[in-house]
Amino acid sequence: MAFNFPHLLKLDKRKSCFVAERIGSHRLKWDWKRKPNTVIEREELDLLVRLVERVQFSSKPDKWKSRFSGDGGFYVHDLRSVIEDLNAPVVYNPTVWPKIVPLKVSIFVWRACMDRIPTAMALARRGVNGMSTSCLLCNVGSDETNHILLHCPVARDALMWLLNWCNNQPPAFNGVGELVKFVGCWGSCPKRRKILIALCYGFLWCAWKIRNERRFNDTCSSQSKLADNVVSLVFGWVKYRGNFDSCKWEDRCISPFNVL
Repeated sequence: MAFNFPHLLKLDKRKSCFVAERIGSHRLKWDWKRKPNTVIEREELDLLVRLVERVQFSSKPDKWKSRFSGDGGFYVHDLRSVIEDLNAPVVYNPTVWPKIVPLKVSIFVWRACMDRIPTAMALARRGVNGMSTSCLLCNVGSDETNHILLHCPVARDALMWLLNWCNNQPPAFNGVGELVKFVGCWGSCPKRRKILIALCYGFLWCAWKIRNERRFNDTCSSQSKLADNVVSLVFGWVKYRGNFDSCKWEDRCISPFNVL
């Protein structure tokens, strides 16, 4: 009442009274210092009367019910979920989690979609200096997520070769999230889609590995080596994690979907 009807509260003689003392069997019981006579006091009184008229009272004991739980009980985890939803930023992440892909690879892709992998640019933003922020594979772009995984010529050409191998001609991707969203919604055959997702996840994982090999071991790489690594890695996933025991390397080299 103090917030919704401040002018009426000033007129009440006993502001700490109970609701039952103001609501009788047939009418409201007031105890004013004086009757409400200003325009705003009468407006508040009319609104209060309309609100109270809609309330249905019962003879049962009063009790508190939480609107955050199904049974009306008060639980810490429900309140914590509400607080986290209010404070946490809403981040759209298109990552899917196929069983055919190892969990550590899916987690890496999930982090890459949010630009949360430890690239040189990401570390520099956090005050970790002392390393070059240039892409060591092409010496042109920056060592940041979308460049080293998509836009670097080594990664870009390998990805285009892999997608052409799948008879696919997708548009250019501006970020890792666009690539993941594309493969997650591609086609109408779930089994083919699963294999394409595995290929793209394997590509992102291998692109990150050759970047690390170049930066920390000074090992050179190329588009063809990256593509070969992806094909070999994903072949093992499909054969042993995807329940395609009859998958043969010769057939797989012709088309990634020959295992179906």
